Amino acid sequence: MPRLYQLQRVRVALGSNMDTQSLDLLLKRYCSAPTADVWRRDPVDAIAGHIGNPEALRLARLRTVAARESALDVLLRMEDLLTGRLESQLALGGRVHQVRSLARLPDELVEKDVVAFRNTAPKSIRDLRAATKAIADGAGGVPPTTITPKLQAAESEAWQISLDRYVTPRVVPHGMDQKQPLAELPPDVAILAFVQDNTVFHAVLCTKAKSNYWSIKGSTRVAADVAKVMRGIGASQSRGARLPDDESWRKDAIELRDRMIPVGSAPLVEDRLNGIKRLVIIPDGLLWYLPFELLPIDDEASTLLGDEVQVTYAATPALAMYPTAAKSTQGKIALAGGKIFAPREVDLNEELTQSIADAATAGTVRLPKEASIPTSRSGLIASHLIVADTTIPNGASLLQTPLAGYEASMLYGHVGDWLRTAAPTPSSLFLAGFRSNLETPQQVSGNEIAMMLMSLQYSGVRDVTLSRWAVGGISTATLLREYSQELGFLTPTEAFERSKNVLRRTELNPSAEPTLSKADLERSTLTGNEPFFWSGYLHASPLLD
Repeated sequence: MPRLYQLQRVRVALGSNMDTQSLDLLLKRYCSAPTADVWRRDPVDAIAGHIGNPEALRLARLRTVAARESALDVLLRMEDLLTGRLESQLALGGRVHQVRSLARLPDELVEKDVVAFRNTAPKSIRDLRAATKAIADGAGGVPPTTITPKLQAAESEAWQISLDRYVTPRVVPHGMDQKQPLAELPPDVAILAFVQDNTVFHAVLCTKAKSNYWSIKGSTRVAADVAKVMRGIGASQSRGARLPDDESWRKDAIELRDRMIPVGSAPLVEDRLNGIKRLVIIPDGLLWYLPFELLPIDDEASTLLGDEVQVTYAATPALAMYPTAAKSTQGKIALAGGKIFAPREVDLNEELTQSIADAATAGTVRLPKEASIPTSRSGLIASHLIVADTTIPNGASLLQTPLAGYEASMLYGHVGDWLRTAAPTPSSLFLAGFRSNLETPQQVSGNEIAMMLMSLQYSGVRDVTLSRWAVGGISTATLLREYSQELGFLTPTEAFERSKNVLRRTELNPSAEPTLSKADLERSTLTGNEPFFWSGYLHASPLLD
């Protein structure tokens, strides 16, 4: 296809001596979706343009603004690069999903130009929007078997529109203003974002008042430092006891902090984060495995960052800012239980699982015990979903990952089905047994965490919480029981913070924690305040309503 040939020619041009402005204009053209004239001239070439992966070009665009140390421009180019990684794995380069989102999202969650486009869109697009709305409005209490034919028809129509000669607007994630991307950022919030570029990390720290860019050389050294902190808190398996005897990991955390976030003579919260109450972190690569909450704000004996400011995470700058679904409601919880609490004691495991269900104020539906449906259909019966089961990302394709063990062989039982369905999704999702590649034979990259977060929020889940490493046992049951109870009164973000604090104050029995080693069982005292138990949970929630 001409578009793919031209894309390859531009990749070759990256090594030439073109002036920066001319090169950036060329890169922008081929990083963007094919224009209307391409669709009119040759729709097959336009489709090829959506499928072609321009990540190398997007990275080159990021380098051009990084050379000028333009922090806000770097943030915008980070957005393009990070979102492109998921979209390159989606059908037609994400074009089909944009059509689905165009039909699904309400006016208040999209940009004005998207609303204007829908008001004057071709009949097929307006019909799909009407059909999607009718499905959502009539979904309450409707058996999944009844709604499936309607969903299949809507999916077929979305594909037909995607293959037709339309130039549809980008809907998810919400676009960022190219001149003032953080105009809506609250004054007491900061965004700290990283992108790995071979051996270098590009970093920006942005507040409403000020934005800074810096680069960190030596990605191999950063990886080694992250691994030291992980081993220090017990997140990586080692011989002997899993849990540390002291807090020597704090020294390693300070070395990593100073490498990643350089500060002056004052502590971190008085220097870089002065006046900040919430810090949204956008990691990349192996930094996804690092709980930034554990970084001391000053010396080894100082307060941890997560105890001084609220720390949340995001897969991209736009997902940090803008929601992909309406506010969470205080409704029923769908609970998919596995054997992560007491793997060798069936009765105890069931007792702990049921205690989480009983704690829910608005009631719980057990999956598949009370509703034999895949998790991608759980939004039909509940407002929230808790998966208390082992979730192992598929190494070949994360979109082929089942969130719960029971749905592995079910129709619509994989992550990709969350993206393709027009059915309502739960507003929040807690993956309590997500096992990142820290614990699997797959090569550690961190991308499995980023892609999982992004996929679920693209599908319409507003708040996502997942574990970087699986813990299980009484500690996880305690956290989920408290979380389930608090969802009846608080937002998912508030419920997670409250339940995490309860866990940290809870005394634990080493023999009731299945991931500990024999050497750990000899401990006379143990509490949930050990970083291994509480710091592995990562929470992502948009800043704006």
